[in-house]
Formats: sequence, C-alpha cells, structure tokens
Amino acid sequence: MKKIFILIFIVLTWCNIGFAEYTYKSYRQNPSAFVEYFHGLGDGIGWSITMQEKIGPKFFCQPRNIAIGIEEYIEMFETQAAEFITKFGREEVDNMNLGLILSYAHKIKFPC
Repeated sequence: MKKIFILIFIVLTWCNIGFAEYTYKSYRQNPSAFVEYFHGLGDGIGWSITMQEKIGPKFFCQPRNIAIGIEEYIEMFETQAAEFITKFGREEVDNMNLGLILSYAHKIKFPC
C-alpha cells in the first residue's frame, strides 16, 4: 500500500500545472483566443486590491468606483506591451507572461 502511494505521488509530481501561464508570443499568434483569459486575469488582479489594503504596500491604486471590462483590460495590456517592446525589444517581451504585462498596465494606469 505504501508503494502505491509513493507511485501516485511520483506520477503527480510530473503532472505540473506550472506551465499554465501564457507568454506574449502565444498571445500574438491568436489574440482572440485570450479574451476570456484576460477577463479572469483582470478580475483576479482587481481582487488583489482588497489584499493590498490589508497586507502591505500597494502596487497600484485603482479607485473602487471604477469597473474595468474585458475591452479595457485588453487595451491596457496592448498599450503596456507596446511600451515594453519599445523599452526592451520584441524578443524580450515575447517571453514575458501576460499577467506580468497586465499587472504593470494597472500600475501605470492607476498609480498610487
């Protein structure tokens, strides 16, 4: 029985969800496939405002009375990606995670 648990544990360690983050390069290949992803990602970043108020320094300060829709998330993302491309180059930005770019877009749009 102990061997079965060890075998299951070993198998599950290879079932890693750590590769679930998408890069800018994958977004560029098919932007329309990421609309719902941005919806979830943006909402998650929005929820982080609540935690920022309780645990530490704020990364961005979005007013509570402003709701952001999917189109705005994508517009913020694309603006920030273009800025990063100018600053770091396309090759560097292609390897950036979408969440990182959208997080910085929030920081630029809603500075503290």
